[in-house]
Amino acid sequence: MAAKQRKPGPVLETKLYPGVGAGSPVARKRLYPSAEFEAGRCPVYLIKAPAGYGKSTLMSNLHEYFDNQGIDCAWLSLDTNDNDPARFMRYLVAAIERVAPEAISKELGTADADFSHSRHALENLAHDLGKLDKRLLIFLDDLQFIDTPEVLEILDWLIGYAPSQCQFILAGRAEPKLQLGKLRVRRRLQEVDYKQLQFTLQETQDLLNARLSLALTEADIERLHERTEGWPAGLELAALALEHEADRADLIESFAGNDQALVDYLGEVVLANLDVDTRRFVYQIAQLDRICDELATHASGLEDASQLL
Repeated sequence: MAAKQRKPGPVLETKLYPGVGAGSPVARKRLYPSAEFEAGRCPVYLIKAPAGYGKSTLMSNLHEYFDNQGIDCAWLSLDTNDNDPARFMRYLVAAIERVAPEAISKELGTADADFSHSRHALENLAHDLGKLDKRLLIFLDDLQFIDTPEVLEILDWLIGYAPSQCQFILAGRAEPKLQLGKLRVRRRLQEVDYKQLQFTLQETQDLLNARLSLALTEADIERLHERTEGWPAGLELAALALEHEADRADLIESFAGNDQALVDYLGEVVLANLDVDTRRFVYQIAQLDRICDELATHASGLEDASQLL
């Protein structure tokens, strides 16, 4: 007797929405997609940089920017489990269906849709998208988690054969294992890397002025910018450390000159200034790659976890 096919679990809604990102993010319009992307002549906008360079924050800002223009923006936050082709297709369809339900046929959109034959489902999806009469942006965050040939092949096929009204905004910690060479040669790929994501001196000043109640001197800001090399995560940690520091100039001079040493040093300074309960809460949620109010409450057991978060 043939084994009964296992029904897939429910779709996790938190994967279909942008993360919160940095509080009061600095406006960085210089990083927004080019006129070619806006006009639909560039199908892919790629953000690639190590952790702490503000990829997800930029993605969230772009999602808000295009959503405010009335453009359908499908969002999917990826994880290692999405290396399963059927699961990836199920979540991709769910992300698109959330913002453009008319783009998904009944065959793909039902709760019991069969995605075990991913190529067949993919061709049906491309056919459905081809009937769209409006623009659709597909955001895929944390692309570094995808490494299986089957899912990478799905992505390559979709980017290559999706209708022109569909565009992709991708983000990951490294060069994705996708076949983007042809797009790059044809100048149909817009790329942003860690060098562009580094804060300019003006952005550093804007960030520190927004975070700190007492303004730093121009010399302190320039020194801090130099020490952190415009690294967004380093600057955020520095702002937290400086907030309760009387001798700010001395603290700035103490910063080390590489990312890991800077994180270690500033992390120790920031944690030392937290009260015991808040420090315990930080340690409890630090084990998680992504966090939301409900998950923070479950991990910490605190009723005010959302407020602490």
